[in-house]
Amino acid sequence: MNNFIESLFKKTKSPFQFDHEDIDVFVNPPRTRDKAKNDRFTEIIARLYDYQNYKTEIIDGYNDSGADILITKKNITTAIQIKHSHPLSKTKNIGEDVLNKLLQAKHIHNAEHLQLITTTYFIQNTIKKANSLKIDLIGRDKLFNFISNVSPEFVAALSYNYSIENFNTCPHCNNGKMIVENSSKTKSYYYRCLSCKKTAAID
Repeated sequence: MNNFIESLFKKTKSPFQFDHEDIDVFVNPPRTRDKAKNDRFTEIIARLYDYQNYKTEIIDGYNDSGADILITKKNITTAIQIKHSHPLSKTKNIGEDVLNKLLQAKHIHNAEHLQLITTTYFIQNTIKKANSLKIDLIGRDKLFNFISNVSPEFVAALSYNYSIENFNTCPHCNNGKMIVENSSKTKSYYYRCLSCKKTAAID
């Protein structure tokens, strides 16, 4: 009986693999155009679908096809356009021109479904137009729901790193975040890096 209960909690699939750079792309999206981060974000989305046993292909708008990723499962292809930017940045709203461009992918790649994924949000005109064109919109809220369904571990890591985003950065490794600790011997407070474990005095 105990073996049966243990089997219910045993994962049959290895966790979705991610690293610090993947987390940073989500926690600190660019306020200006950043090709390296945009490419990384597109790659992460492709990997999330690949993890769900989709056949994925990053085409990154090849030949101006209007799509960045093609995913296929059970001979059904979906063309995906990716828009990666900071939700508070002054970027142009995703409008009809983007939707019309994505619509081309349906014919170029014989795609049955169209999907537009963004780290920001959609205005009402875009939502209405997308509904009429039968384009599936995944804004920031739906995006995090999607990730949580695929990989709760990734969402947990994103939430944790977002919670410490404003902590001081370690002056030693220039990467980890500094937390405050107390010495029982000296009765004083100091910083300790969560990554390299080195300490620094509190001014």
